[in-house]
Amino acid sequence: MYRYIGFIVAFMLGLRLFAQTPSQPLELPNFIIEGKEQIDVQVGTKQIPSYSTLLERNAIDSLIIVGKPRNYIVFPTKFPNTIISKSFPDGYLIGNVGSFLTLNANAGYRTNIKGYDVFSFGAINASKGHVENADYLKLQLGLQTDYIAPEKFYIFGGSKTTTNVDFDFKSYKLYALTDPPSRNLLSFNAKIVSIGDFEGYAFETGAKLGTANQSGAGNGIGENCLGGFLKVVNKSYSNNIGGKISLDFRSFENNSTNFFEFVGFAKFDLNDTKIEPSLGFQLARSSTGETRPMILVSATATKQIHQNISLWASISNKLNNIGFIDFIKQNPYLSDSLIIDFANEISFQGKAKYQPNKDLAFTFNAQYSIFKRRPTFSVIKYGYFNIQYPDANIFTASIEGYFTNPIIGTISGLFAINSTSILSNKGEVPNIPSFKLRADYSKKLFKNILFGAFFEFVGRRYADIENRFSLDSFNNLGFKADYIFNSSMIFTINVENLLNSNIVNWYGYKEWGFNFKVGLTYKF
Repeated sequence: MYRYIGFIVAFMLGLRLFAQTPSQPLELPNFIIEGKEQIDVQVGTKQIPSYSTLLERNAIDSLIIVGKPRNYIVFPTKFPNTIISKSFPDGYLIGNVGSFLTLNANAGYRTNIKGYDVFSFGAINASKGHVENADYLKLQLGLQTDYIAPEKFYIFGGSKTTTNVDFDFKSYKLYALTDPPSRNLLSFNAKIVSIGDFEGYAFETGAKLGTANQSGAGNGIGENCLGGFLKVVNKSYSNNIGGKISLDFRSFENNSTNFFEFVGFAKFDLNDTKIEPSLGFQLARSSTGETRPMILVSATATKQIHQNISLWASISNKLNNIGFIDFIKQNPYLSDSLIIDFANEISFQGKAKYQPNKDLAFTFNAQYSIFKRRPTFSVIKYGYFNIQYPDANIFTASIEGYFTNPIIGTISGLFAINSTSILSNKGEVPNIPSFKLRADYSKKLFKNILFGAFFEFVGRRYADIENRFSLDSFNNLGFKADYIFNSSMIFTINVENLLNSNIVNWYGYKEWGFNFKVGLTYKF
């Protein structure tokens, strides 16, 4: 009895501790903080909205920023990105200048305060822009702490608590318009998560607080969110059994867009196959007042058929929990008249992985999804986008892999094809290309030089659900080189769009052409 009371207390504590919270991994122009000390430097530039295996590469057009949250709007197409990692033991200062009078300054510092591992960071980015009225200003501040609770604490003794807080501000113009209005995006997010064990139960509990506001270029709109969750797994049996409760209290334009989820799940082996079924109930409310109840059902199976070959399959029926905060981070050119609703997705997925050793791997992926009310960005008038919710079917297939060799270097790549259909008009789903191709290469040259190059091709796609406006295919070629002066200083040059391709991710908003950036990193 006491253990159940303890978990209820843990959940309530999580809801109340959100004020201590920090943020997601750091979002910087060419850097993303993972954990406490590591900065990953990406070779490449942005691409159209997509899922990503390592770094998100979509953001405000012309801002060239990475590290964005996952885009749940566009069907998952993965790109393997070559990463060159550098460890920063305590802190760093980064400054760079580039094309179009672009100036970026970033800083971060890690320390330990009375058992709390604290990492703070900040960034300021500004540019005149590649075309008239494409100038922008971007500010970021963030904090992340990790804390291991002493054993003397009831329930939480020995647990790890991670807290994140971040503040993000962007000021820019809708430069596709003749007389472009200014727009500001302001967001604040806080999150706290504790992971631990208590009397044979593994638990994870936490809370979050978030707000996002879009102002200028019409009426201001915004969303507020307060949520919490508790996940418990009974480890006393040979097969794990558990459950999760998730409560998101959201308000969009003074309209409730709450999302609640109650799920039970299990993990067990059957004839050397790992099976993970789950069954639950979801309840959501659209901003127009419509209630969306849903029975959540899913099952995954994993099997190693050979020491080099593994198979994975999944089937699921669920509501996707996506809010305005997620949408505005993906498309900064939204109109001021939006509806927030939730998609019902029935998905069938399969994956086969071949990996004979740590230096070579290939993955074959296929997924077919049936959507009811799929959120889709669609042009409503030049320079503005709405979120529409057509019923749609989407199929994608891809092959991705990598090969690394001390002499040759590391080569990775992906090829993906997509087939989509909107049920109401048999048109294609906007912003999903017919196919994508990407290749990355990296190698350490001589003693102090790290070199990387990439090439990507993105196929044709439409910009609206009526398929009246199309976006041409494009290619992108670039390279990056780092010269390591010593253990503290690194000089970087980054060149993108070498072929000066006409890149357009959002209809009407042309991306940067040929551009370069040089910078200096000092770590201490």
